[in-house]
Amino acid sequence: MFTEFVNQLDPINREAFNRTIVLGMDTPEAASLRQCYYKSVLRKMGKNVTIGTNVKIVNPQWVELGDDVLISDGCTLIARGKPGIKLQKKCP
Repeated sequence: MFTEFVNQLDPINREAFNRTIVLGMDTPEAASLRQCYYKSVLRKMGKNVTIGTNVKIVNPQWVELGDDVLISDGCTLIARGKPGIKLQKKCP
């Protein structure tokens, strides 16, 4: 049933659907996909960054995460301008 629904979506809506599911799943596979996703949209992402479930980042192109940063489940980061947000190394 769900596979049929997803397969009928146009590519843009299918991507949005998959992103919504993966961003909310608490599995090692979903965590790995979240890392890949955020690495592709953030201005900079260091090593060993952990991004929890249901995290929302507004204007990710203006966000930099240093090494060993942890973004906990349900956090929201809002970068309101080009200087953006910079979380330094080992920021919990």
